Amino acid sequence: MLNDLFYAVLGMLPWTCALIAALLVLRHFARAALSARFFRLAWLILAVRLALPVSFAVPVQDRPAPLSIPLPTAAVRQAALPAAPAESGGAQQAAASGPGKAVPVPSAPAPAGPLRSRPGLAGAVWLVGAALCLAARLAAYGTSMRRLRRGRVPLADETLADACRAAFGRSMRVYAVAGLDTPMLAGLLRTAVYLPEGAGLRADTLPYVLAHEARHRSAGDIPFQFVLAAACALHWFDPLVWCMARAARQDMELACDEAVLAGRDVAYRRAYGAAVLDVLASARRRRISALTTGFASGAGETRRRFAEMLSLRKKQRGTPLLCLLLALVVLASTLVACAAPARSDTAAPVYKGGTPQPTAGEAPEERLERLREELQTLQAEIGRLEALAAQDSSLEEIQRQYLQAQQEWAEWSAAVPEGAPSGGAAQFAWPLPGYTTLSSDFGTARRVYGAKDVHTGMDIPAPAGTPVYAAADGAASLNNHWVMGISVKLDHGGSLATLYGHLSACAVKDGDLVEKGQLIGYVGSTGNSTGNHLHFEVDLNGDPVSAWPYLNAE
Repeated sequence: MLNDLFYAVLGMLPWTCALIAALLVLRHFARAALSARFFRLAWLILAVRLALPVSFAVPVQDRPAPLSIPLPTAAVRQAALPAAPAESGGAQQAAASGPGKAVPVPSAPAPAGPLRSRPGLAGAVWLVGAALCLAARLAAYGTSMRRLRRGRVPLADETLADACRAAFGRSMRVYAVAGLDTPMLAGLLRTAVYLPEGAGLRADTLPYVLAHEARHRSAGDIPFQFVLAAACALHWFDPLVWCMARAARQDMELACDEAVLAGRDVAYRRAYGAAVLDVLASARRRRISALTTGFASGAGETRRRFAEMLSLRKKQRGTPLLCLLLALVVLASTLVACAAPARSDTAAPVYKGGTPQPTAGEAPEERLERLREELQTLQAEIGRLEALAAQDSSLEEIQRQYLQAQQEWAEWSAAVPEGAPSGGAAQFAWPLPGYTTLSSDFGTARRVYGAKDVHTGMDIPAPAGTPVYAAADGAASLNNHWVMGISVKLDHGGSLATLYGHLSACAVKDGDLVEKGQLIGYVGSTGNSTGNHLHFEVDLNGDPVSAWPYLNAE
């Protein structure tokens, strides 16, 4: 959980920095043409995304789980077959399992690196920094609110109360606070206006102050302050996020000034500016309390505010730019989710013990063929288990079952009458002659649109239009699905089938009887595909299995 959050924050770093830098540059050069409301909304979009570092997971079609093969457990004599892979010295002793007990087999090696298995040093440092930053903000906010509540006095003057109702349009808590430097709006759940005693309560100044604070309330600037605090805490190591928060607070004040002065004449603007100067003259400090809004501001901000107050130039709302920014945020979030590395927690297939029972009328050679297919599949799986011996304590149990399967095969091999056909595994031809490089093999763990997925076949890249040939004799069935696109499935009998996906076109019809090596289609990139390639898949009893044992048997 911690690592997921940490990597989500790191994944947002490049594109959020680029967007923040672009907005800061635009703010510097185009502030005279674009309204402060545009910049406030732009910062709000980025702040919300930064405060919610979650991945956009696009659901994909569920794939069937890899094959679960029942292993024989009857003790029989040793056969002269290839020995099982040697037990790795790093493997731990596994408990013996009886018939019917499941033995987990990982489908792919886990990614290297300590951060994927437990919180690393970088993640711990980030978490401590985020916690301290957020705690400092909340502590400052709590201290400010306690001071305001201790020193506040309800506003009893009816004239001032009427002015409050005129500004806010409804009943609003307004207090006078001794020693307060500037009028402000504070309180996330119980919002109230706090006015400084003395100059802050003058009848000619109060209407402008209340109009300004009413705009803060209607714009939701108090919750916005908390969103900025969360964004700064999660991205405390990024100086651009702190620059964004500072610019956002400045644009909040400018946007409120802009809304109050919209459509006003020069006389009203001068009176509004005089109210700002009056509050500044009575303030000993110009620092706004944490997570609140204030009527006064710093010297640099005040100069900018006065320039905007006296300007009658009509500014652009920038709605198309806001839509573009929102689209870029969504697009960048989605692309980062798609590019996320595959995780190692993919569900593993299991092998269940127990001796498979022969079906009625099953000939010895058919039984022998089934056992040989099971052995070939086990050989492919044990090759991968050997590399995972240091991590997988079940290797010894798999080896024990492998030897039992060899003995079972030897017993049935001896029972076949002399001269009877040996059956054997299906011998498949390579479906794409001349192209043997794979871009993805069976069982590869990966992420598709942010969701976990296990590859059920092998992907063979080739140019569009390259002929695809049948791996063995079978009956053809055609399909056109959004995942596999145009595809051909050949039923070879004995619950064995092959699938040829992402074709550009088919060369056979539904129900055709196809011979081994016959042209069945052409390479393409239809369906859920990122380029021209053939998805070749072998299915046994309706479940995908590795094609290598069948191809290697040729």
